[in-house]
Amino acid sequence: MDFTAQFLHTAQAMAELFIMTLVGYIIVKKRLIDANINDMLCRFLIDVALPLFIFAKIIQDFRFQAFPHWWLFPFLSIVITIIGFATGKLLTIGSAARARKAEFVSIITFQNSGYLPLGLVALLFPPSEASVLFVYIFLFLIGFNAVMFSYGVNMLSG
Repeated sequence: MDFTAQFLHTAQAMAELFIMTLVGYIIVKKRLIDANINDMLCRFLIDVALPLFIFAKIIQDFRFQAFPHWWLFPFLSIVITIIGFATGKLLTIGSAARARKAEFVSIITFQNSGYLPLGLVALLFPPSEASVLFVYIFLFLIGFNAVMFSYGVNMLSG
């Protein structure tokens, strides 16, 4: 596949994600669903659907023999998170606004390593390849989520 074809394929996937996001934004902005339903849908997605999807994909597609260096993904996610934290701290040296400083550091530390890549992989690759890439994303998220839901909660709550 040449560069132009790859670019157009990727642009189409990103456009589809943008359109889905825009539709969701319009639905919320026009109040076509109320805040309670929106909260319920978000909670369902984060607390039920995504964990079940992760569990199902790991059970179905993960084999230690097929992923001999699986441990690198959680390790690298922790390293990337630490690098993000250090970068955020370096960029905020001398900043007086404590609340904004903590917010900025947390945004740099905890990147979007879950939902956006899942959507892009689902749109860019055929199902057989996407299943393998989902496993890689979920292995990466093991380390990321461990840091985010331990130190990250403490960092954001002050």
